[in-house]
Amino acid sequence: QTTVGRNAYRAVMGAFQNYYDALKLERIGRVPEGLQLCYTNPPGFNNFASFTYHFDGASYDIEGKFVNLFN
Repeated sequence: QTTVGRNAYRAVMGAFQNYYDALKLERIGRVPEGLQLCYTNPPGFNNFASFTYHFDGASYDIEGKFVNLFN
């Protein structure tokens, strides 16, 4: 699939939002500057979304713990 004619950032953020909304996580309304999509992190939650970059002839997988910013 190509990003020609698409906003790749918007597509990725939409996928993350769909993923976390499906898990019924509570979205944080007021977020720090520079962060667009924030959720509460329930105790014991570790089912973070992973991310894969696709290149011609190769893919690079990133574990969820390295994709998401949390504290």
